[in-house]
Amino acid sequence: MIKTLLKKTLRVVKKILLNTRTNYYLKKNSQRVSHGEKKIKIGFIVFEPETWDKLDAVYTELKSREDVICELIIVPSYDQELELTTHYGKELQFFRNKTSDVLLAYTNENGWLDISKNGYDYVFYQDPYNAHMPKNLKSSTVVKFTKICYIPYGFSGSNNFNEGNTNPDFFRNVYFEFVDTEEIRKILNECYKRNVEKGYQQFLNLGYPAFEEYLLDTEQIARKEIKKNVLWTPRWSYDPKIGGSHFLEYKEDFLRFSGEYTNLNFMMRPHPMMLKNFVNKGYITDAEKNEYLDKLKQNNVSVSLQNDIKSDFEWADILITDYSSIIPMFFLMNKPIIYCPSQIELNEEYKYLLQGMYIANSWDEVEKIVKRIFDGDDDLRRKRKCCIEELKKKHLGSSKRIVDTIIKDYQRS
Repeated sequence: MIKTLLKKTLRVVKKILLNTRTNYYLKKNSQRVSHGEKKIKIGFIVFEPETWDKLDAVYTELKSREDVICELIIVPSYDQELELTTHYGKELQFFRNKTSDVLLAYTNENGWLDISKNGYDYVFYQDPYNAHMPKNLKSSTVVKFTKICYIPYGFSGSNNFNEGNTNPDFFRNVYFEFVDTEEIRKILNECYKRNVEKGYQQFLNLGYPAFEEYLLDTEQIARKEIKKNVLWTPRWSYDPKIGGSHFLEYKEDFLRFSGEYTNLNFMMRPHPMMLKNFVNKGYITDAEKNEYLDKLKQNNVSVSLQNDIKSDFEWADILITDYSSIIPMFFLMNKPIIYCPSQIELNEEYKYLLQGMYIANSWDEVEKIVKRIFDGDDDLRRKRKCCIEELKKKHLGSSKRIVDTIIKDYQRS
């Protein structure tokens, strides 16, 4: 009893000390004076190609402004166990292809980069987990010398993710977050009420910039040729709190279906962590994983492991999916989605999309819906179009609104 009380007291004291320390730097940053005609310098700490699309529109908008300098700071992407590493992978070439304005966060000669010397006015993060960063790139360090900005790396579809999306280890240090949902904005405003009132922190709902490139004219999409392409995106975990999966239940049916219907084209795009995670959990062996991938290849089924998400979406006519943060992007293309539900409780934003999605509680239902749609009976198309028109009002122009907000903030100082 005494030990429990002592631990609780220590946690409270630690929280107070950390908040007090951070508030000192947040106040200092908010009162920082800009230097005359100096261009705004913005850094992007990047490590994950798969989620770059959430920042790309804002980065592109910033690069188009004459009074802004942007640089990418490339961190070696964490490994499959989500642990920090000093070995670069595909992220190095991916981000170098974006621009020549890059810095390496780690080199063998100099170790980890000290970006406090680079004079950034604002720094964007790709995700809100300090565990993915070395000590001198954690938000608790970077807040000492610049304003931290964040755009969620995945559109949240359930309140189950609110804890991670508001974790104080990261968010106590954030100056600007351009939130994805109103629920998150309310939680953060309440958590940091005094800082928000003083202008030390701002949590703004200006739309989700990753949606912009998908918000095409719905009639233009409808006129595109239907090639009968089917994309399956199984989830990476069976934990009901983070979505659940149907991979083990449906993998043989998917294989059979692709073999029987040679007039259709099939692709599986597993979550980047799925195969490794299922092997680690003992759901399948490494040999079984490789055998299954070989069978898909023999059935002329493509497996997308590193493709750009938008290119896969443009290829597909139908999406079969577990719960995922990528669902809204495909929805915005006004193409049919067959959603395989699990126990996860969806939030209001996702429930709104659900009215335009087909629900399949078994693989038999999946097949029937696929056949019906390719026979020309996509009876939810108009419903999706109506939803998209409403979503346009919120999300179109979001990247410009975010950039304008940053520039006005800089000019005020």
